[in-house]
Amino acid sequence: MRRWAVLEVTLFWSVMFLLNRTHHWNPLAQWLGQFSSWGYFSHILCFVLPVAAILIRRRRLRDYGLTLNNWRTGLAWGGSITCVFALPFIVAYSAGWVAFDAPRGITDTLFFQVIMAGFGEEILYRGYYQPLLNDGFGRPWSFLGLRFGWGLILTSLIFGLDHALNSFDPFHAQYGFDWSWGLAALSSGLLLGILRERTGSILAPAIVHGLDNVWITFTAQPGSWVVTSVGSPLQWVVLWAALVMTVSAGNRGRTAETEGA
Repeated sequence: MRRWAVLEVTLFWSVMFLLNRTHHWNPLAQWLGQFSSWGYFSHILCFVLPVAAILIRRRRLRDYGLTLNNWRTGLAWGGSITCVFALPFIVAYSAGWVAFDAPRGITDTLFFQVIMAGFGEEILYRGYYQPLLNDGFGRPWSFLGLRFGWGLILTSLIFGLDHALNSFDPFHAQYGFDWSWGLAALSSGLLLGILRERTGSILAPAIVHGLDNVWITFTAQPGSWVVTSVGSPLQWVVLWAALVMTVSAGNRGRTAETEGA
């Protein structure tokens, strides 16, 4: 099971990587580029390919968190963690380290960051990769009552790697590798993965992911690195405080349900 899970994820990641690097000449990517500077092509793949792979294998979408069951829980957790995660931005703005700067095409930016990036990437990572690896490795560990396994860790590593490789394109002699962005994505990926395990759906992590992207996108230089880079103490403190809060609250909820029964 482990071998097949790792093989499937590796093959799928390789296909996604290669397809994403075709945007320089791909007709669909070029056509989409006429309407927006955001990477719609790669994020459409995040929606289409994982769902197609699940359906082709005759698996259930709800087993991959692609369901609106318990949507109230997803909204509650997504909104709560987003509020906590906004604290570094509020502090930085109040201190004058950053300023809000609305980019061109506000509607396009909001739609892309919240829907295409927030939900699209969560379908791929926490919706497809994480459950697939959970099936292969199981969830043998427990932290504050939350069960998890290598699926959470490996998915977060893949999430970080993909963001570090955003500027890496050997087909066009681009060999950039952004360690700081990769580590920041790894840290965020752990929180998003825990939300996925806690709620059983991608809704909460998608909300947090998308709205966090909005915060970052609308933050202007100078000084935006203070809240967006991995070197920011505010980011790490808030991320991990939110992480512990998430698992602890989940544990208290299960205890209350047990006592009520």
